[in-house]
Amino acid sequence: MTEVIKTLATQIGETPVVELPTVSPEGAAKIYLKLESLNPSGSLKDRVMLNLIEIAEEDGAIGPGSTLVDACDQHAGISLAMLAASKGYRSLIVTPEGLNPAIEAIITKY
Repeated sequence: MTEVIKTLATQIGETPVVELPTVSPEGAAKIYLKLESLNPSGSLKDRVMLNLIEIAEEDGAIGPGSTLVDACDQHAGISLAMLAASKGYRSLIVTPEGLNPAIEAIITKY
């Protein structure tokens, strides 16, 4: 049976690390690749935004009914909007003019 994930936050930061043995010469330093693209939004910004939100929650700075506001573009905006929605917060993401319409659409959907 497929595991059902109850919260996005539990999946952030659990990204696999892959060794790339054919990239470096024998006897040289080993090279590893961390697959941050496997975070829920596909970005390492998920980890940063989750930590910011959790610190604000622990400090009592945000709670039920809060709106999270940030000036972001691309991946940070997607991560913040996604996490705010998953935790029941509203979000207001201020983006620069000329933002890729696909990115803007993702942020708006969250």
